[in-house]
Amino acid sequence: MVVPVAYRAEGKDWPLHKKAGTKQERVLGVWIHGQRITYRQGTLTPARQARLDTELPGWRQGRPRRGGQPKTSLA
Repeated sequence: MVVPVAYRAEGKDWPLHKKAGTKQERVLGVWIHGQRITYRQGTLTPARQARLDTELPGWRQGRPRRGGQPKTSLA
């Protein structure tokens, strides 16, 4: 299995968790989506967050939104 770091290093955009083009993209997309949910709930461990911040810069934002209302921070 390719990890998100390797996937992004291949020059690919953030993996999708819906409407993914491949099974690999879907698996990675579901995983990173879960990390974002855990982060927003405030239950992501500091160690996991630090590792994601270091190895996958931009992981919290993901792909730019197309159309609709922009997401705003609750903080």
